Amino acid sequence: GEFYNMFEMADTPPTTSQPTPADFKKIYENVSKTSKQIVSIHLSGVASGTLQSAQAVSRNIQDTVVTTIDSTTTSIALGLLVRYAAELLGDGKSYDEIIRLTRKMVPNTYIAVGISDTMNLIRSGRVPISKGIITRLLNLRPIITFDDEGKGKPISVSFGKKGILSKVFNLITKRSEDYENLRFAIVHTRSSKLAKKLEEKIKSYYNTEDIYIIEASAALGAHTGMGALGAAFIGIPKK
Repeated sequence: GEFYNMFEMADTPPTTSQPTPADFKKIYENVSKTSKQIVSIHLSGVASGTLQSAQAVSRNIQDTVVTTIDSTTTSIALGLLVRYAAELLGDGKSYDEIIRLTRKMVPNTYIAVGISDTMNLIRSGRVPISKGIITRLLNLRPIITFDDEGKGKPISVSFGKKGILSKVFNLITKRSEDYENLRFAIVHTRSSKLAKKLEEKIKSYYNTEDIYIIEASAALGAHTGMGALGAAFIGIPKK
């Protein structure tokens, strides 16, 4: 909330900076006071150096085993994976089982995010200036996903902001056809009404209540800008 209020009033767009190894060392040492086994799940190692920062100190925490996992994704898809790992712990799974099963679920997550304003992506260099200008002139809205290696890439486009909802919904339904026991999440930046409509469509289509909505973190919002809308799922491959 506060970040987006500042975002809208700022003369220059916000930038992001990854946590340092020292940041992770402090966190791991604090956690190690109550647990000697830590599972540390991170956003895509290709998209950010955060994973590398964690790995740099993960073996140097006294009397504590730290295992890092590359989610190869971001935002709510990462959140769904963390939730899955937490439930394994709640079910009494061993440390090794939690690591094995969580890594096995990494390819079974998917996210699609529609970008309403590409200006921040252009300024950050994540979208070439020439392509960014064309999308703005044609009123195109790119839909971004993450591939199997964890690299963000455009997968589709919508015409205008309102088209983002249907594009994201169609991508989610198509990609989830081969999965069962699905769980969903929706993320947005100051698009709560569209997020609610997307939630209703997903609930109706899948006859599920296992879905939640969150406003994007400051780190994600700094890249997507205002008006972004996305959805993610995690599931078990059908046999």
